[in-house]
Amino acid sequence: RLNELKYFDLADVKRSQTYNPDYKDKPDEVFNGLMKSLFYGPVSQEYYRDQASDVLSNLTNLLFKEFKHVTRMDYQNLISNEIRSFKTIEYLSNKHADTVSGKYFLEKWVEMSEKDRELTLSGLTSKLSRFTNREWSPLINTLNPDIKMKEVVEKSQIFLFGTSSLVNQEDSKPVIISALVDLAGVIGHRLIAKPKKPFFVFLDE
Repeated sequence: RLNELKYFDLADVKRSQTYNPDYKDKPDEVFNGLMKSLFYGPVSQEYYRDQASDVLSNLTNLLFKEFKHVTRMDYQNLISNEIRSFKTIEYLSNKHADTVSGKYFLEKWVEMSEKDRELTLSGLTSKLSRFTNREWSPLINTLNPDIKMKEVVEKSQIFLFGTSSLVNQEDSKPVIISALVDLAGVIGHRLIAKPKKPFFVFLDE
């Protein structure tokens, strides 16, 4: 079954296959995966977390009106790299000004001062950078991933998933959470339309 083996490892970038945990069909599923993996610890400043949540939710809705799939680099580019101008978000908001998400950005964020935007979203931009500036970042920031969780489950593929937590102590947990949320979403769909064959998951601490 070697041809059915899928291999992902943060510590083996050269041999690892690519895997985008946000490769999903619905914006709500992408948003939930983002929030779970970005804000997984105790929340000390709920206001800033809630602001980040609203931005991610509405931006995901806008992106899905233009593209079938997204990566975390897209969010990094539109939020962090354009924090001073928000020019692309402004463009998308004007293009879809008749939507709730378009109105949200036009009324709240586009006219906000650069300083206030940076202050309010500084926590979010910092958390996003974890997934975009590491050596392994290209493995997850792809629109054509070698590994798709839905196919892994439906085709009974073998997915060897490793984060090398001893080497990547700060990064392993959010990446693991991303993958588990992805898997949970696939399993959730299977509960609605029950498959004929089961799928086994083996987890190690």
